[in-house]
Amino acid sequence: MIAGTLSQAIKGFIRNHEFSDLTFVVEGEEIPAHRVIVASSSEHFNHSLQSNMREDTERFLFFFFF
Repeated sequence: MIAGTLSQAIKGFIRNHEFSDLTFVVEGEEIPAHRVIVASSSEHFNHSLQSNMREDTERFLFFFFF
């Protein structure tokens, strides 16, 4: 598979529930995510997804804004 085709295939899965292994719940809206993509995009989540924190074991992460 050439790089462009692989890149397009990965983009197709980014907001797809089928293979997601993490769901952000923001103000009640569910946003599917992939741990490997979230961890590689954010130093904060990279750390928290590999620790004994709730983010490491939970499938749903809730965010509320006041």
